[in-house]
Amino acid sequence: MKTVDALKANYLAEESTLIIVSDGCGRIEDVTAVEAIRKFILSINGFKEVIPEFRETNYGAIKSVLEAERRLVNKYGKIISMEDDNVCSKNFLDYMNQALNYYENNGEVFSVSGYCPPVIDANLALKNSSDYFIYYWNLSWGFGIWKDKYNKVIDMANDYNALVKNGTIKKVNNLGGSYIVDALKRDVKYNGDFPDAWLGVKMTYMNQYTIVPAYSKIRNIGSDGSGHHQGVLADKFEVILDDGIKRSFSFKSDNLFNESFINAMIKFYNGKLIGRIARYLGLYHYALIARRLLVVSKESFLKKIN
Repeated sequence: MKTVDALKANYLAEESTLIIVSDGCGRIEDVTAVEAIRKFILSINGFKEVIPEFRETNYGAIKSVLEAERRLVNKYGKIISMEDDNVCSKNFLDYMNQALNYYENNGEVFSVSGYCPPVIDANLALKNSSDYFIYYWNLSWGFGIWKDKYNKVIDMANDYNALVKNGTIKKVNNLGGSYIVDALKRDVKYNGDFPDAWLGVKMTYMNQYTIVPAYSKIRNIGSDGSGHHQGVLADKFEVILDDGIKRSFSFKSDNLFNESFINAMIKFYNGKLIGRIARYLGLYHYALIARRLLVVSKESFLKKIN
């Protein structure tokens, strides 16, 4: 509901088509909840058009998102993809549409990201120097994409060995993306469900990058451990949304990487020293499991004493 309310508050809401894909129920005990959600979806207004898509079968979170993205981007040519735990600023659609139109024929730009982590909040001179920055890898919390670029990357096989042989994995590591390579390894070894990691590595192979707003237009409210990535504490991703006042944004075709922004992003996503060491030693997967178990145990204990 918060996601829809935030979108409805956008300046361009009444000019926009909202397509909501509701996955099929996966468990008998969730039938009532799914029915309630679909009833809410049918009541949504405030947009040019609302198109509900109710699946009869359960695809699962990742498969459902990827199937919908590919089908819809091929139907409409370009889309803005959001998950149901994203809330946006009032000017989110302004920013996204302007960037999608500006960079549509730019072969170096893979996507437009709506989220920016709090990496330069302390450096207001840098933060206010531009409406956007460029980054090596897509940020999936509210992003825009075009048909041709999406298909080209998605059609590439998820072949880790091939990416090692052609030097892409080494290049990603050299750029500072050890967190991406680690996620990729965990996906291969443990089927860890990291499509964003595959996407990022393929972007590097294609020599493409994403556009990131200086002021985040997206805030994620689903990282409290109650969603798909249960038990993952993610306070570090909390942001203060753009105030939504600005509606016209300035973009350039001759984009240059801002070293200060890039370094801040890489430091943020690679995490603290202990996490980087765990990745290097191949222990990060087990550290995450231990962390989840600790969170679950703590929650169970708190429930008992309350």
